[in-house]
Amino acid sequence: MFRQAVRRNPNKLPTGILESIPAPDEGWDAVSPLTDMDPKRAIIIDNLTPRPGYLELRKGSFSWATGLGGNVETLLVWRGSTEKMFGAAAGTIWDITATGAASATTITGQTNDRYQSVNFSNTAGNFIVAVNGADPAVNFDGTTWATSPAITGVSSGTLIDIWAHKKRLYFVQKDSLKVWYLSIAAIGGAAQQFDLGPIFTEGGTILCTGTWTFDGGNGVDDYWVVITDQGEVAIYQGDDPASASTWALVGTYRIGFPLSRRSILKTGGDLAVITSDGIVPLSAALRTDRTASGRIALSARIQNEFVKAVSAYKSNFGWDGLSYPKGNLAIFNIPVVGSVLSYQYVVNVLTGAWGRWLGQNAFCWEIFNDRLYFGAASGIVFEADKGSTDNGTAITADLKCAFNYFKRHGQRKKFTMIRPIIRTDSTVMPAIEMNVDYEERVPTATPTVTLPTATGLWDVGLWDVATWGDSLVVRNDWTGCNGIGVCGAVRMRIIGTAGSASIPVDTIVQVIGFDVIYESGGYV
Repeated sequence: MFRQAVRRNPNKLPTGILESIPAPDEGWDAVSPLTDMDPKRAIIIDNLTPRPGYLELRKGSFSWATGLGGNVETLLVWRGSTEKMFGAAAGTIWDITATGAASATTITGQTNDRYQSVNFSNTAGNFIVAVNGADPAVNFDGTTWATSPAITGVSSGTLIDIWAHKKRLYFVQKDSLKVWYLSIAAIGGAAQQFDLGPIFTEGGTILCTGTWTFDGGNGVDDYWVVITDQGEVAIYQGDDPASASTWALVGTYRIGFPLSRRSILKTGGDLAVITSDGIVPLSAALRTDRTASGRIALSARIQNEFVKAVSAYKSNFGWDGLSYPKGNLAIFNIPVVGSVLSYQYVVNVLTGAWGRWLGQNAFCWEIFNDRLYFGAASGIVFEADKGSTDNGTAITADLKCAFNYFKRHGQRKKFTMIRPIIRTDSTVMPAIEMNVDYEERVPTATPTVTLPTATGLWDVGLWDVATWGDSLVVRNDWTGCNGIGVCGAVRMRIIGTAGSASIPVDTIVQVIGFDVIYESGGYV
């Protein structure tokens, strides 16, 4: 027997108990028990980005540049008086500064398209300097790509990584524990060797590098960092490896194995490292035993899913991390199936809340003119975070909230009605249902959430004639649901509308929360 706790019904809704559920703005939770998950977290958050107080349907992507001839595995951005963007594919560096068909530069016939690069300035101007471990180092001065001035003392075709530290360029020699460096402010000329073989006791090769801006209590200093494929970290302080008086080893440490040469992401003054143990901030990792890495990782809330992804996909090319300040996000690329499929694990840097993006099959990511881009298969570069479709394909969002006992543990409930509270400027058709007792059920009930019609548009509608509407309207339409159990979880899918690929139009869909009506039964 089910007892109806609410008898009066002025709105002509089914009688029962009305409960409200907040939007799970604390994000994806892949570590908490299903029986004890915070209601502000969720089991699934796909193509919904956590924001403070709500979830937002991710924006789309559309074709920015085409005709690059193959998989676009690197994006390079020159930053000088203006910005210019290039893509590496099919052995060629292509100019993709303007949208449309890509234009080949003078750098052609390259062995591979997996470059590491840095922007570097000296009295001669601003440069991109890039290496790929197989071909001579290349540079761009804002006008021309060149292989001169040449790097001597080592075959520059063996240099596979590059970074700048205190006015000097450093390079990693492929398949070694050797670093090479140039004179201050130089982009070419004689390179000097710095062998870290005696420092690293686990062998292997240097995989990723960076500069760590660290406040040790006596002011900010920049530390020189190299990490091997065995997870050994060496940190140096100083500005000249040839000078014993100005160059010193701070220490060597152990972290999880980094997953690619693009495993280091600068986040403020810290470095986040994508490792087999999770995405760990270097500052915390060096103070913590590796066995506790999962606890201090930035990815702690999704640690189980992250570790499973590492186990399944660690050998695939495309592990990458990017800070996206405009969106207050950090984006981590997960290459699932070679050149076919990738996900992005996305964290709101303001709140630490995670979500997952699907449908953007990227090899690499970059920021160009403060906008977000990714390189993909078939010679295409996409602009992301724009429009409401993926190049004309509808975006599907999937949300499964935490299971909720509604403060009545062990008491059976019959769920009868549910309504999503959505703020939007477009027509939305969510499919929504209640999953009960830890089941996995795909929703089929689909209320149509619509906007008021005939609202006036600025510069189009006529004063005293047009009806003016709000830019965002809150819609909260009820629909029937079913399910009997002691606990329930809202499951909702939003399928956007397919549209034009050539004229992306931004739409806003924000999930604020849910209302649920159920009847209360006896204890089980």
